[in-house]
Amino acid sequence: MLMQLKKITKVFGTDIAEVRALKGIDLEVDAGAFTAVSGPSGSGKSTLLNIIGLLDDATSGEYYFDGEKIDNSNEQHINHLRAFDLGFIFQDFNLLPVLTAQENVEMSALSSISNAQERKAQAQHFLEQVGLEDKMNAFPNQLSGGQQQRVSVARSLMGESKLILADEPTANLDSENTLKLIELMRKLNQDLGTAFLFSTHDERLLAKVNNTIKLLDGEIV
Repeated sequence: MLMQLKKITKVFGTDIAEVRALKGIDLEVDAGAFTAVSGPSGSGKSTLLNIIGLLDDATSGEYYFDGEKIDNSNEQHINHLRAFDLGFIFQDFNLLPVLTAQENVEMSALSSISNAQERKAQAQHFLEQVGLEDKMNAFPNQLSGGQQQRVSVARSLMGESKLILADEPTANLDSENTLKLIELMRKLNQDLGTAFLFSTHDERLLAKVNNTIKLLDGEIV
């Protein structure tokens, strides 16, 4: 088992304005998994991925990664996990406009790969993996939406992440690029053994995953 959550809750606000976004989530993700979290808007999908990705803290519950309990007060351990074990794909790409595709990919590994030549070589390798070997020096505004999302996929692979979290990765893509992205992520999952966990309500993506977890009002149903 790669990742495990036990009785995870997340509460926003206090008293009258309190919102219970997650209500005692139990979840396991195995190494090499290709899993989706589905549910309507407001069901808690993004909140759940943010907690797994260590972008936000749970209100209560336990989180284990690779058999080790996560202590959110241990910043050194959290930073190590973010740098080496967890990758992120965002629906709005989050690329820096002043950097080329290769530089955007390299930026994600500044803390995990200290050798500049090694970092450059790995960035080029993963851009080749996602079919952008001829776009390495292109800036984001010179790339289509589908190409920008593939750059973000390459970026998420840097450091050879064990688990990639993708929050609605197809939301801003047309049908053609959605299908290309799904096939690309599936191929990377099979070839590299990297686990993927998506939040999505895209039926085309849900049809390709091995396992679907359904969220409703902060609970698994």
